[in-house]
Amino acid sequence: MATKLGEAFVVIGTRTNPLKRGLALALRLTKSVVSRITRAFKRMAQAGIAAFIALEAFIIKTGASFEKSMSRVLALSQATADEFDALRETAKELGKTTVFTATEAAEAMQFFALAGFEANKIVAAMPATLNLAAAGQLRVGQAADITAKIMAGLGIEADQLEQSVDVLAKAFTTSNTDLIQLGEALKFVGPVGRAAGKELDELTAVIQVLSNAGIQGSLAGTSLRNILARLVGATPSTTKKLKELGIVIGDSAGKMLPLANIIDQLNVKLNALGSDTEKTATIMELFGLRGGPGMAALLAEGGDAIRKFSALLEGSAGTAMRIAQTQTDNLAGDFTKLTSVVKGLAIEIFGDDTSLGGKLRGYVQAAKKWFEKNETDIIKWADTINNKIFEIIESFTSWIKGLKSWQQGVKEAFDFAIKKTGELFDAITKSKEFKQFGIELGRLVAEGILRGVKAGIKRTNIFRELVENVNAPRGVKAGETAARKIIPPLLQPRPGQDAPGDAKEVLRVLLDQRDALNDIRQAVTNPVGGSPL
Repeated sequence: MATKLGEAFVVIGTRTNPLKRGLALALRLTKSVVSRITRAFKRMAQAGIAAFIALEAFIIKTGASFEKSMSRVLALSQATADEFDALRETAKELGKTTVFTATEAAEAMQFFALAGFEANKIVAAMPATLNLAAAGQLRVGQAADITAKIMAGLGIEADQLEQSVDVLAKAFTTSNTDLIQLGEALKFVGPVGRAAGKELDELTAVIQVLSNAGIQGSLAGTSLRNILARLVGATPSTTKKLKELGIVIGDSAGKMLPLANIIDQLNVKLNALGSDTEKTATIMELFGLRGGPGMAALLAEGGDAIRKFSALLEGSAGTAMRIAQTQTDNLAGDFTKLTSVVKGLAIEIFGDDTSLGGKLRGYVQAAKKWFEKNETDIIKWADTINNKIFEIIESFTSWIKGLKSWQQGVKEAFDFAIKKTGELFDAITKSKEFKQFGIELGRLVAEGILRGVKAGIKRTNIFRELVENVNAPRGVKAGETAARKIIPPLLQPRPGQDAPGDAKEVLRVLLDQRDALNDIRQAVTNPVGGSPL
């Protein structure tokens, strides 16, 4: 019975072994898969955390930058709470619907506030200003600066700004100038032009003619300002000369005639003068060095050139928006708009004092108060740490200095030992005792050599009789005699030297003592009777 049970266990074990191996393999594979999945999830979690931190940083940076810009708007405009809310919401809305961000819109508001615009005028001026910036491919701040100066110089109201912006956009796209140059020209001529009763359209048309003649920017504005000033009677001599020529400046109501008409009158009267030299001299006499070149350019082009540009500007409605939309109707524009929308969303998430921004402000303010409260303790702690650091540095410096001193001491000790050892050696080698020691050493060496020879001879049967005939006492005596002759010269220094000679000197002494060496050879090789071996 037991045997059968054993056989059954063997059979069962044999049949289940493959199953066990399969299960073990499956377990290993499962562990491997689980390990890989765990690592993958870990990497995903790390990436997710990093992305979340980056997103939070982006939101905080964008929101904080917007709030900073709006705080400056509030400080400059001195708006009420309701007015500031309107400004804030306008900036956020423009950030979502234009190619510019809310922060850029807030920066534009700052320029209007600096120019003294009230909050409601700033809100009204913003859409047209952003269209002008997009059309002229300028920063929003630049466009706002130009717009504010033109509005102030010519007395343009906020509800007229959209039309004015369209005039500017039409002007720099149909003549040899750009928005910045056009803005510079209007900045210089604006106040005088307004006083002379001129509108933006007419002044812009004249600036276009001057720009095509190469007189651009501030030069065009300065030249036109001087022309207008002389036409309205700023210089009595010019007024008198114009009357002599029969030039009519104003209508029956006292309003200045269009500049195109005045140009035509001047051309007729000046052409009647005859020579170009006389004509040029009259122009310079009438309008001076600042206004004369500009007037000469306008007379050369004629009044029809001004009328042509004026006609183009009359049909400028919607120009700025059309240019802006056309220039951004591409992939780059789509990315710009996407950026504006994303930043607008970040600003919304950042929120006001009740949202993320407010909570962060609370934390920052709490940290500020803590530092202020514990300022004395923090300074003491910092001083303690600094003192410990300096103590460590000083200890290390002292250790380095000690190490250098130790190294120097060791070097000096070795130098001293070497020096004294040399002096001791010199003293020993020059002493009589050392010479006696050398002689004794030579005798012992010679005796040893002799004994060695005798021992070698004894080991052979051929030279057994030779051993008996060797005169050992004579050999020892001869060795001692030779040693007395050889060693003392070796120990004597050569003239001018403090120590015995070198190897060459030793060789010289040995050669000089050949007789002594021969004595040793004779003592070993001659028998007692004096006959050779």
